[in-house]
Order: sequence, then C-alpha cells, then structure tokens
Amino acid sequence: MKTHTLFSIFYLALFLSNLPFGYSQTSQNLLENNGFEMGDPEEIENWKSSIGFGKQLVAISTTAPHEGKRHAALSVITDDSDVCNGGPGTGPARCAVAQKTIEGSVIPGKKYTLSFNASTPEGLYQSVAPRYLVEWLDQTNKPVGSQIFTGFADQVGKDGFYNEVSFELTAPPDADRANIIIDLEGGSANNPDSQESVLYLDNISFRENP
Repeated sequence: MKTHTLFSIFYLALFLSNLPFGYSQTSQNLLENNGFEMGDPEEIENWKSSIGFGKQLVAISTTAPHEGKRHAALSVITDDSDVCNGGPGTGPARCAVAQKTIEGSVIPGKKYTLSFNASTPEGLYQSVAPRYLVEWLDQTNKPVGSQIFTGFADQVGKDGFYNEVSFELTAPPDADRANIIIDLEGGSANNPDSQESVLYLDNISFRENP
C-alpha cells in the first residue's frame, strides 16, 4: 500500500512539474474592470456606455452588488410620450455597456464563454428585453461572423437576487478580438404608467474554454 501511494505521489509531482508556468484550469478573463469597482462612479472605466432614444440611463450603482461594492445599472422608462421613443420612427429606448478585448486576444475556432450576474429589482416591463452580443472583429476591426443580439430575460434574477447567465460561443474564421455588448432595449406607446425597467449587471467575464 505504501509503495502504491509513493508511486502515485511521484507521478502526480512529475505531471505538475511539466505543466507550463502559470497554468490554470480557469483561463484569464479577457475583460477589464469586470465588477465595475474601478474608477470614478460618474464614468465606467474600461467600459463604453451608450444610450439610444428615449429615457434611459447607464450608471454605476452601490444599491445591490453581487460582489464587491459596485455594479452597473441599466435603466429604460417606457411611456406613451414622444420623448420615450425619441420621436416618430426613431425606435425604442435603449442603453448598453460594451468593452472590446485587446487585439490578438481571440483565436478562430476556439470556444469562449461569456458569463455575468444579472438581476432586476422590480421586474422588467413586458416590452423591454435584456440582450447580449459578442461582436467578433478581425484585425482591421471589422465585424465577422454572426451579429445577432440574443435575449436572456428568462435568466435574470428577480427581486434583487442575482442569477448567473452564461453562453458558450465559437470564434469564427478571421476573428482577432471581440466586442462584448450587453443592453436593455424596449419601449411602448401603450404604457401610460411610465414604468421603469432596471437591469443590474456584475462580474462580467469572457474567457477561452479550457
């Protein structure tokens, strides 16, 4: 029994000694400031925030982080006014956070996982959709592969409780980096209550699968 145990320890040590330096079963997160803890609360460091038409807001909040002290809060207000939709024919209210990985960070054909914690404090209005898009970019920064937003409303935690949302994707040919976009989009001319929909985001991760 002792001999068998010694051989097991020997081969385990030999295996570990041949792993590359810094090896980990969990690959590096390709996104910076993934928990929104860094920088001035008035600005989202490492992230680009954008708003579309209507009444909407992207903010750093301390209301209900999943971890740490801060999280992102995306908010849209749907109502029956022209302000909500930005005027006739201009589309629904929308806000988003986005971040590009560095050049050369993505390998074509490799699988990647986008994951994050998502919650809504009081629910999302029926016409409002939380969505994500991994926009694959080539070396000239032009989009390659599919560019379709995917909704995840059924995976968002309710009443301030966070759910982990996760998606696996494969980098298409010519992909060199990725632009990660998470947005809240919607609007209705039939919502006289001017209901606010808020999406909390925390711990956004984009990693190459082991």
